[in-house]
Amino acid sequence: GLNLDDYLTVGEYKGLEVDDYNIKISNQEIQERVDQALEAATENTDLTKDDELESGDTANIDFSGKVDGKEFEGGTSKDFDLVLGSGSFIEGFEDGLIGKKIGDEVELNLTFPKDYQGKEVAGKDVVFTVKINAATRPHKPKYNKAFVQSNTDFKTKAEYEESLKQQIYSEKEEQAKNEQKMSLWS
Repeated sequence: GLNLDDYLTVGEYKGLEVDDYNIKISNQEIQERVDQALEAATENTDLTKDDELESGDTANIDFSGKVDGKEFEGGTSKDFDLVLGSGSFIEGFEDGLIGKKIGDEVELNLTFPKDYQGKEVAGKDVVFTVKINAATRPHKPKYNKAFVQSNTDFKTKAEYEESLKQQIYSEKEEQAKNEQKMSLWS
């Protein structure tokens, strides 16, 4: 990189004041790092035929929709992965699958919103036939000593949190030093 010292000579340092940096770390910042680690360790588990689908599950479905007894463009798909509760399908579709099981075939009588992008079906009644092929559920680990021991190099939550605190401190200190340098140069 460019070394400004080769080109600039800063005269006497008289009167150059540098603000002391004062670094605070909130419990919330530590909690956010813990949450990120839990999120990263979340795994999807396959549901069995006995499990009822819940919001948050991903259902693999085949579906076909009919308006006035005719299939319409974009209303049919196979092996589609849908996260229940994501709001990616019209109202009532995802809710209609909650409580159902793998292997179920469900008939959903719904209505497209009036402002739906597909003009030919906007505001119309639709019947979706949905077959649930498979489903997975995210399994987010609990934050405890066992999690710390199997996912980090630490033995206890306290040690792990202390390391997160150090990490955040270093990042903030680095940032503060850079801001100091910038204000000195300007």
